[in-house]
Amino acid sequence: MKRISAALCGATILAGAAAHAGTTTLDFESGVPAQFSGSGTVTGVGGLGGFNGFSGSFLWNTGTTGVSSVFTFSGLDPHSEITVSFGLALIDSWDGVNGTPAPDYFNLLADGAEIFDISVANTSGTIEDIPAEATGRSSPGNIFGSSYTDTLFNVSLTFAHSASELTLTMFADGTGWQGSSDESWGIDNLTVTTSAPAVPLPAGLPLLLAGLGGMALLRGRRT
Repeated sequence: MKRISAALCGATILAGAAAHAGTTTLDFESGVPAQFSGSGTVTGVGGLGGFNGFSGSFLWNTGTTGVSSVFTFSGLDPHSEITVSFGLALIDSWDGVNGTPAPDYFNLLADGAEIFDISVANTSGTIEDIPAEATGRSSPGNIFGSSYTDTLFNVSLTFAHSASELTLTMFADGTGWQGSSDESWGIDNLTVTTSAPAVPLPAGLPLLLAGLGGMALLRGRRT
């Protein structure tokens, strides 16, 4: 009975085996992380604290058109898809799609391919471009710089990816983008999670499990 139970337990563990998921989070509490390059300053969140996960310090980019913040994650676990999530702050006088001057867009590229962009109307315009991956909108007020209300979101994107390295490039652009003290953006708690499909079951394993289960049941009835 003990041998059957041990075999059944081992087969069940094998059947339930899943691939390892690896997670890396950059919270900027220790300054600029090793994965970072490009433009941006780590600074205190101030009044953004408590909104959309912002706390302590965050990365703030005040660059003009196309000035990028880049994050490179190397040595990733084997995987078939990846999830990128972060808190996003769109600060000061962002103009919507039909604002003046407009539009202003935040963009995210993964390995050079655009996977996300967003435009909000903090100051002008009636049309915004907010994808489904941006949730939990909040407007804590005028926190940084000019007299316009800042807007925050939680962003989460899952996409196919299998390389051992991932490069994320973030920047703002658009016909109306001015940057500097006029408008800017920031992120906090940038998290990258790799995941792979469950380990495939051997073709005969379901039959083996059924057989072992039946033997255990019969042995139990005899005792």
